[in-house]
Amino acid sequence: MDRASGIVGLGRGTLSLVSQLGVGRFSYCLRSDADAGASPILFGSLANVTGGKVQSTPLLQNPVARRGPYYYVNLTGITVGATDLPVAFGFTASGAGGVIVDSGTTFTYLADAGYAMVRQAFLSQMADVQTVSGAPYDFDLCFAAVAAGADVPVPRLVLRFAGGAEYAVPRRSYFDAVDERGSVACLLVLPTRGVSVIGNVMQMDLHVFYDLDGGAFSFAPADCATL
Repeated sequence: MDRASGIVGLGRGTLSLVSQLGVGRFSYCLRSDADAGASPILFGSLANVTGGKVQSTPLLQNPVARRGPYYYVNLTGITVGATDLPVAFGFTASGAGGVIVDSGTTFTYLADAGYAMVRQAFLSQMADVQTVSGAPYDFDLCFAAVAAGADVPVPRLVLRFAGGAEYAVPRRSYFDAVDERGSVACLLVLPTRGVSVIGNVMQMDLHVFYDLDGGAFSFAPADCATL
């Protein structure tokens, strides 16, 4: 927020910019390089995502808080490396749980049980890399001597959604160096006891499209400068 003048609310709430404009669709593309310029956001008829790499999944309503401000999606599975994890992120009877997409949250948070499976999968598949405390960096799982872009065995991370959509997350969006020397790298995913959140770092260099009228969430890799 050091260079920001404020925050634009894009949720379903009545006070958000989306609601006040009365538009049924919007999209944005968040640049991974903050120094490259502004990230575009488009509303109404200007908002669309096209091309052969577009994937879509239904937007959900919380069964209890149907007028809530969040954009829920059905995250049906997570793959780490070649391992498909039996994770579940459904709603409870009280409306707790679920997964939201939120551009206002920096990192991605997974409910404790799902996070524990993801964490263990990375530990098992990176057993030859020394772990270090992530406390100084506010992360949970970190490794030593792993410079950004170095040739280390970092497993791939894939999010799988209802309807068959899959997001192969770019490495820099889930695992990256966190110190100036590049000597410590961390998993940019954290545990939570609340709702799971796909944050903005995991959305970078994606054209993300919310079709509120059609009830769909779509995404595709993009060069944000060309939108």
